[in-house]
Amino acid sequence: MYDLNEIKSSDLTEAAFNFFATDAEKRLDYADTFSREGLKYLFLSNGFSIVSLLTLIGNDKFHFNKRGIFWAFAWFSSGIFCVILAYLAAYLSQNYLMNYSVNRMFSYKVGMGDSEKAAMNAYMVKGLRSIYVAIALAISSFGFFVTGAFVALVAIT
Repeated sequence: MYDLNEIKSSDLTEAAFNFFATDAEKRLDYADTFSREGLKYLFLSNGFSIVSLLTLIGNDKFHFNKRGIFWAFAWFSSGIFCVILAYLAAYLSQNYLMNYSVNRMFSYKVGMGDSEKAAMNAYMVKGLRSIYVAIALAISSFGFFVTGAFVALVAIT
């Protein structure tokens, strides 16, 4: 990895190009990791909750509030939906930030005008907004999980 502060000015352009090329490659790897691992773990937490409720419903020994179980399913399903949207937003954020890095990389090779720089900065803004959306959706998913758990608990007691 290059530290741009310790490079001679004559080598700065090539070093900056290499720095942003490496950063773009890493961003693509991060996007892949988000799409694989994130969906797998957070989706499963809400999904297993639904399976647990289905197991409970199939057991004849327990008496439970059917309306409460319905709402628990609704909360867990909302959590699954938020997880999917959160990791889509996380993927998009890394995609936008990768495009920003690619544009920065080429700006050191060919130069850019003001309109190209504005478009490049738009990728950064979209990437940061997508990160905030992903965080909000992940927190919402966790909130739906907790709410569904409490509703299910009340329904079976």
